[in-house]
Amino acid sequence: MGFINPPGQLPAPSMRTGYNARMRARAALTDIWANISDLYNKKSNTVPNAALWMLDSEPETKGSNNVRVSFRLPHTGAAVEGNTRMVGTEELPQTKTGTFYRNNWGHAVSVEGYGNRYLDQQYLKLFDEHIDACGIWAKQYRGRSIRTSFLERHSPNLLVGDTAAVCTAEWNPHFYIGGLSYDAQPIYSSNLATYTNNICAGIQTASGGSFVNQPVSCSLNIRLINNLARKAQEELDDPLEIGGNQAYVLTIDNLQASIMSDPSFSTNTLGVVYRDIAQLPDKVQNWYGLLGMVRCPAGVDIYIVVDPKQPTLLPSGSAEPFGLSAGYVFEGDDLSRLLLTNARIRSTAFLVGKGAIGCWEPEKMHWVEQDEEYHRIMGHGVKGVWGYSLPIYDQVTPVVTPSTREYHGGMVVVLSRPAYV
Repeated sequence: MGFINPPGQLPAPSMRTGYNARMRARAALTDIWANISDLYNKKSNTVPNAALWMLDSEPETKGSNNVRVSFRLPHTGAAVEGNTRMVGTEELPQTKTGTFYRNNWGHAVSVEGYGNRYLDQQYLKLFDEHIDACGIWAKQYRGRSIRTSFLERHSPNLLVGDTAAVCTAEWNPHFYIGGLSYDAQPIYSSNLATYTNNICAGIQTASGGSFVNQPVSCSLNIRLINNLARKAQEELDDPLEIGGNQAYVLTIDNLQASIMSDPSFSTNTLGVVYRDIAQLPDKVQNWYGLLGMVRCPAGVDIYIVVDPKQPTLLPSGSAEPFGLSAGYVFEGDDLSRLLLTNARIRSTAFLVGKGAIGCWEPEKMHWVEQDEEYHRIMGHGVKGVWGYSLPIYDQVTPVVTPSTREYHGGMVVVLSRPAYV
């Protein structure tokens, strides 16, 4: 008996290809500042609004090109004691000022409104979703603007165009280096090169003389958190009020969160002073990324929040003049932080207090469009005007050393990135 000759495979042009009409999108990283909840976290609240000082809520800012805020200094005069006459000893008021700016920002996409190419994609509704995605982009840009202003004083849009001459990138006035002794922390200077050298020299010293070293002792631990509370009080950083107590929010990356909560990796973890989420007030349990709270002996609570987009720092050079650059997660979750490509990379953490960042948004985000070829080719986008800046105050004639600038919103913490295996 012979074998039946089987039919061959259908020619490729005759085979039917099925396409699923439901568009998929990559998951977005949670943004603790801009109300994006997707990857890993489905909770509903950002960090406390009091950390952001909304200047546009004040009517005096309407129509202004910039906003100048006065800062009254406390009385420092000597007491008049005994029978000494007070006449002629009166203390005069003293003030410092800070200025805030705003500038344009926007983002646009192109689509077709009708015709052959419009019909080709209609079953996927690609163009509709392409336009809608501008909203997510804008939230991600807002989150990066907040992080950039806390680390480098101004949001990115202030560094270009009309405000470029008055807004330049410079480091937060308060830095704390993990693993470096309390009394050896970098001294602030309004001279950027000097301050950069002070920061990098501190990182180098804490790391045993080399940026390549990443000691576990320079990562996040309970002693460091206690010292941050002490330092925040020394710098007069204005605390938030959470659950009836004075408090700060400490934003950290996922590596530091893993190290500090793993007793099998390091003995210097959070310990008995740590309170997990279930022990915290209902109001704060729904914050994005909240791990828990540490009640510090200095008399302040520190709430620890994981920020998947926490910036990094990259020191360079081996001696002065050092270099220092920041790495951010850009829009579209572009992970441009060089986490795995450079042995010198350092984590940051942000200790955030009340009014840590000044936010001026005189023109809210709105949709814009432009047509071409009788509305066949369309540009759709989002535009707005805002400025995010640190509230830094200074006197009429500034002094560089010691600096007469004042900032009381929080500090940047520099941490090592030891291998966690």
